[in-house]
Amino acid sequence: MVGNVLRCLVVLLAAISQTGNAQPCNFLPAGADFWIRLHSPVSTYSTEPGTILSAALLTSPDCGGHRILSLGIRVTGRVVAVRKVGWGLRHETARFQLTFDRIFLGNLQPLEVETRVLEVNNARETVKGGVIYGIRATDSPQGIINSRLIHLPTFNPYSDWGLVAYKAFFPIFPEPEIYLPAGTDLHLVLTKSLALPYNLSDSPELSEYQADDAAELSEVLAPLPTRTQTKGGEDADVINLVLVGSSAQVHQAFAAAGWNPSDQVSRRSVARQFHAFLAQNSYSMAPMSTQAFEGRISDDTRQKSFDSFEKRDHLRIWELSQTWQNNNLWAVAAVREVGATLSFRHLRFVHHVDGDLDAEREVVLRDFTAEGCVEAFAMLDRPALHNLLVNSTGELFRTDGRLLVLQLRECRPTGASRPNQLSTRTFRPGNKFFRYARMEILVFRNDIFRANSIYASYYFTRIGIGALRQRRKSDDLPATSSGPSLEPNCDWICREVTFPRDARR
Repeated sequence: MVGNVLRCLVVLLAAISQTGNAQPCNFLPAGADFWIRLHSPVSTYSTEPGTILSAALLTSPDCGGHRILSLGIRVTGRVVAVRKVGWGLRHETARFQLTFDRIFLGNLQPLEVETRVLEVNNARETVKGGVIYGIRATDSPQGIINSRLIHLPTFNPYSDWGLVAYKAFFPIFPEPEIYLPAGTDLHLVLTKSLALPYNLSDSPELSEYQADDAAELSEVLAPLPTRTQTKGGEDADVINLVLVGSSAQVHQAFAAAGWNPSDQVSRRSVARQFHAFLAQNSYSMAPMSTQAFEGRISDDTRQKSFDSFEKRDHLRIWELSQTWQNNNLWAVAAVREVGATLSFRHLRFVHHVDGDLDAEREVVLRDFTAEGCVEAFAMLDRPALHNLLVNSTGELFRTDGRLLVLQLRECRPTGASRPNQLSTRTFRPGNKFFRYARMEILVFRNDIFRANSIYASYYFTRIGIGALRQRRKSDDLPATSSGPSLEPNCDWICREVTFPRDARR
């Protein structure tokens, strides 16, 4: 009798344990975030409120440390509101408000969700309060310089025919409308907690290396330097990723995930960079500065951008002399760039970097996983690597010091793969006459609102406050965090021309 009772208890506990493993939690809290990939293009030129949108889940919200939703499942939403620039008579900037409210779970009932957009990946557009704001076309380098010239005490721009001609015929003018093609990645957050169905099972997790394999890999990679160097021998980026696989697998993974190689530095590439800088659009194969690792320049460079010259995910790749279990090893230094300046100090374009270095590892993992290119992964500790670091231009990195290792395989596209056609509809920015007339209207509006001493005082005060805040942030850094290597160099604040964005109208 006692034996039967004990056997029943064991079976009951096993069932409870299995249930717990199948359903680690029963709801997602408000604030849980995830990424989706648009399969429907949207544009403030042609998209109307109420338009239905389709997307695929790119990452799952975290649920008790588990990935509860399957990669690639369908997510739908709609366009809530659209504001066009049109002729520029009423508005200088475009707006989009999108919401995604249904997640489909195969044979189960769709999940009804409430979300807000946090970010459009690598876009020149900004997001505030869930609303996507387009750029102000006159908030460009040539537009800002032009409107500030009016404040010279002995110079009246409208009495100078050269400047009048410049206003009328300058050929580069940024596109103010918003266009998000299919394949655009959006970062969403739940605004209301979400109850999960009781019969929802775990999504397959990415396979981790066995403990013995991870320990062996850690031993093989331990002697590697942790930093790359510039031509002058200064510490630059951090080696934060290692790929395990053949050359063909590496190239296939980056190609499938939409990472482009970079052009060599030439007159043509410099001219294209300058045009992208003025027009505030993308140069998807922009050159990268030369860096060395173990005394060698990189074997390959890759980058991913959308519609902004300022923002891109980029990395450099070196094939290592070491191998592991007959597999080639590739060291990668991945960094996200979030701003671009024309540097007088370096006599070239300089990109400023995101301080969260670890987030860039996740971008590569997210993209490769979406394309089905990852067989297994491991996170290896590197206790000797400092948590706060400075790069060659004096900017700060934060990192947990760990190294992400990805075992590659032949890619198997998932539902979250990048669409073959980045757009199923043609983006129609209007004819040349319309765009020219809109440019003249927007330039005139800009001069009325901003070519005055009051706005100039606000503008230069804003620049000064920004510089002081950056200096204070550098001064407040703990001196013991990284020893003598953490000496912030703030020359870039004073020596480079930057064009901060004004508040959107």
